[in-house]
Amino acid sequence: MTLPRPGETTVLAVRDLTLRVGTRTLVHGLDVTARPGDVVAVTGPNGTGKSTLLRTLAGLRRSEPGAVAYGPAVTAAAGGHRNGIGYAAAGLAAPGAFTTVEFLRLLARLRGVRETAPEAFGLGACAATPIAALSTGERKKVGVAAAVLHRPALVILDEPFEALDEESMDVVTRQVEGVRRRGGAVVLCTHRAERTTDVATAFVRLGDLRSSPESTAT
Repeated sequence: MTLPRPGETTVLAVRDLTLRVGTRTLVHGLDVTARPGDVVAVTGPNGTGKSTLLRTLAGLRRSEPGAVAYGPAVTAAAGGHRNGIGYAAAGLAAPGAFTTVEFLRLLARLRGVRETAPEAFGLGACAATPIAALSTGERKKVGVAAAVLHRPALVILDEPFEALDEESMDVVTRQVEGVRRRGGAVVLCTHRAERTTDVATAFVRLGDLRSSPESTAT
């Protein structure tokens, strides 16, 4: 696969990607391109590889050489391409004894960026609450905040709207829209169809388990 050349506007390029778990093929021959301002929604039934795909795009799971490439906005990030990517898993992995504000402050220091107040992420009410005591929805918002606080060019979100009320979903939607406005790209998966329609500019659908899954982008 040809890597995006400097000056091109590609943020993420996926070509002929195949993902297998054991003897099962979850994704076969997937092509996806994400450019500045794109929000790519990954959809499909449970068990078709959505989370596996997102982990692969985030660089947390090995793929075939050349199948996943990042554009200059990612690779030229200060501190290396890892800082050009923001990833929020379906479940937050964070030290439970840290309060929300302490956790975000630590991440800001590690990323080398200026600290952002929890209120900017809709977390003002739980800023002093230990991570271990947060609700599922609050933990979800902390995960999204952690993914976007360093302003990466590529943001990958696994079920960002799960367990959120309408107000909190609006907060996450604004975070996604903020990435778009500053010229970043987002790849996300969610079961909240109404939110997918609201934010997505392109779709990738993974097939069901009854046949070899096919993946398409529009």
